[in-house]
Amino acid sequence: MPVSTLCVMTCRPRSLRSTCVGLALVGILHVVAPACGAVAAQETPPVTPGQFDVPKAPELGKDFTEAMRTPEAVAAGLEALKRTAQAYRAAKVFSDEVALTIEMQGRPDALRFSVARDESSSRLESDGMSVVLTGGKLYFSNPRAPKRYLAFTADRSISRTLLKEFGGFNLPMPTWILEPQEAADPVLELSGALLPSPRLAGYDAEKGRVLVVGEAASQGVFTLDKSTGFVTAGRLNLSPMEESGLVITMSLTMKPSTEPLKSKIAFDATDKTQVDDLEALQPQPLEPGAVLPDVAMQGSDALAFRVDSLRGKAVVIALWADWNQVSMRPLTHLDRFAKSMKDAGKSVEVIAMCLLYEQPGIDEATIRARSGEAWRKLGLSMPLIVADSEEIAATWAVTDLPTTIVLGPDGKIVSVHRGMDPQNPAKIVDQVRDAAEKSLKVGPAK
Repeated sequence: MPVSTLCVMTCRPRSLRSTCVGLALVGILHVVAPACGAVAAQETPPVTPGQFDVPKAPELGKDFTEAMRTPEAVAAGLEALKRTAQAYRAAKVFSDEVALTIEMQGRPDALRFSVARDESSSRLESDGMSVVLTGGKLYFSNPRAPKRYLAFTADRSISRTLLKEFGGFNLPMPTWILEPQEAADPVLELSGALLPSPRLAGYDAEKGRVLVVGEAASQGVFTLDKSTGFVTAGRLNLSPMEESGLVITMSLTMKPSTEPLKSKIAFDATDKTQVDDLEALQPQPLEPGAVLPDVAMQGSDALAFRVDSLRGKAVVIALWADWNQVSMRPLTHLDRFAKSMKDAGKSVEVIAMCLLYEQPGIDEATIRARSGEAWRKLGLSMPLIVADSEEIAATWAVTDLPTTIVLGPDGKIVSVHRGMDPQNPAKIVDQVRDAAEKSLKVGPAK
């Protein structure tokens, strides 16, 4: 099986998954990619090549009996899949909520897709990104960039247009959900073209389950609703490289419905600017002169905090995370700087912003408590605020820790300092002092 068969984008936090490929809802590409850190890679012990254990994937078809694998059972399964294709095709109005969980090398990640279509239009949404096919056009948009959109001439369906414009994109769901065509190859269409050379290997008529196997260790089990025929669940083992031993486990749950759509499928390009590529739909890096986008923040007292409450002062915001030791190194120097500004009677406020990272198996209260304990150990006196790393990454497009932002008295960005000098972490003080003092000389906008 060629390396180019599968890619699962599992960047963390989820809000940057879309940044990695331009669009999160594409989800599955044709290149094998490792899990990647979004704002800054977590420090982990080095791994010697060839010396890590590949987790053993579960045998999905172990409970399919010999009777379920006979030629007669397989033939019955093919007929069931044809009826499923017909059910999707017969639906004049259709919607689905697809929850996808991907596990690679023991690391789970989740994606959610919302699908809606009627007889002339369709819509696919994930992670805040939206794709709408209507009026012969395919429109991409992002609520975090509401004044921009990307458009292509549609090729009959969202799936076909994605494939035509980007090449190699397979959506991680049965093809019929977005393209309810006559079943030409029902096994391939069921697996969303994710399994290489798929063939039907078993059918459990009592539970409405089909077993599909592909090359190497690739296999999948799908559940069909016995009354509607729609696919309601799937479990896949995807083996991108025959000799690697790597198996990516994917779970799907679906909530198909033929009830009237909750909102009309449409796209309004009024007062919006058409851009040339997907990257232009992503939040843009913070630049001097811009207003810092608003995000949800809390003070150490757990009360909501707003940066614009400090208008009239120069504000220095130091972004860090409790697990990232490098990002904590400038904090002591910035705390001393804050004290010197206060002693000198300067209108400069220095704030430490701790980014909270979602971690599998750890609840939010524990993550907050750990960050608070790390802050107490530092023994610093400048104010602490906390914010969700996903929102900061998506809204401020922060890609490095530490990052230090200086705002002028008018609330606009004066300078952005990404990273630090490892030989001289105190250097950041000179940089922010110059920026803050210059902004104070200009003063707030009238």
